[in-house]
Amino acid sequence: MTLHSVLYGWQRKYLPQHTLTVRQRSIRPLSKPQLRRLVYSCLTLLVLYCFVWQIPSRYRKYAQQQDQWVDYAFSSPRKVQVFMPIGIQRAYKNEDFCRSLWSAVVNGYRVTLYNWDVDAEDEFDTHKPKVTSLSSILSSSRLLQTLGIFPQDLVLLVDAIDVILQLSPSVLISRYSLIPEGQQGKPITAGSFNCYPNEANSSACLDIPSSPMPIDLFYSHRDILRDSQSRLPIHANSGLVLGSVPEMRSLFGKLNDTLTGGEYPYQPDQGVFNIHLSKGDLKVDNTLSMFWCAEHLTNSLTLLSSTDTKTVENMILPWDKFQYPFAISPSDLPTSRLVAKDKRTSNIPVALHFNGIGAKPGYKEIWEKMWPSIDTEEYRTIWEEEKVRIIVNDKVEKKSVRDLCGSQLGYT
Repeated sequence: MTLHSVLYGWQRKYLPQHTLTVRQRSIRPLSKPQLRRLVYSCLTLLVLYCFVWQIPSRYRKYAQQQDQWVDYAFSSPRKVQVFMPIGIQRAYKNEDFCRSLWSAVVNGYRVTLYNWDVDAEDEFDTHKPKVTSLSSILSSSRLLQTLGIFPQDLVLLVDAIDVILQLSPSVLISRYSLIPEGQQGKPITAGSFNCYPNEANSSACLDIPSSPMPIDLFYSHRDILRDSQSRLPIHANSGLVLGSVPEMRSLFGKLNDTLTGGEYPYQPDQGVFNIHLSKGDLKVDNTLSMFWCAEHLTNSLTLLSSTDTKTVENMILPWDKFQYPFAISPSDLPTSRLVAKDKRTSNIPVALHFNGIGAKPGYKEIWEKMWPSIDTEEYRTIWEEEKVRIIVNDKVEKKSVRDLCGSQLGYT
């Protein structure tokens, strides 16, 4: 008798039915109720896995990131976050855009480009997206966090093709903080003499704050002005808008509602700023404390070197006929290049806006006098290492200044 026959006989004697039943059942297909119970059991286990491990794990990671963001926000110094609306097609063929970008980056501003996918031949077609897109960006906490923008920061909206930022963010923050509205973080636009494009007899042009500046500072009583013009810069210019993150979010939400509500009659975006100026939602830099707008009168500027500026007890004082809330320290000015002074007020503005549709007289000439050579070793780090943030499809990309503007400005 072999070992195999012994084992087989023992199996038949002691485990015949159990062994055969298990083997037979193991190859039978499951019935529908059994399949249903199996599926429900698997789903239950999957849901339990998600709730017990995956979701809490993701929440813990998100909460940790939020805690780090909040900690950094409270410890980080206030920054000026510049937003420039520009489409990719215009950016890569427009030297004026690169001049604006260069002036911002070289002075230490953090720049974000948006409307990168807006390709419009008509300049007016870019106006409304400039407002509606920024409203969307400021309403996205995820996007602001990705951009490294914190609640205490200031947002500066800058027209992308005709602005020179000539003084540093610290000077802008200082002047803004000395203005009563700035102390509250309220949005302030550049001041304009022209209530464009609104009707001259509309509330947007008439029901607005006056300027404390002398009425004869810019125009004499003999000068004849158009109906839409004022003798002082009391109207809104939308090429430069500054405010805290929460206040700019609120303002641009209101601007967006007005633009998209179906009753806004103008193509340019500036009209909506004048409308909300009359409603008290924003203020105007009606003393030209921070911003200068050309209004096609570039002869009101003069260029100064650091040695040309007259000082009183080491401070540079604007025109004594109107008392500004600030004085300019020589340390606020760049030491290696020229700065522009407004001859009418003796103030040195932070930003120069060569506004107007079409040609920008004086813009290129003044910029080239400020930066006659930009391919020197002094600026190599800026060209190669300084990154500009670009919002594309709700995501943030980064490009160097060289990648964006090297060919336009002749840097090889």
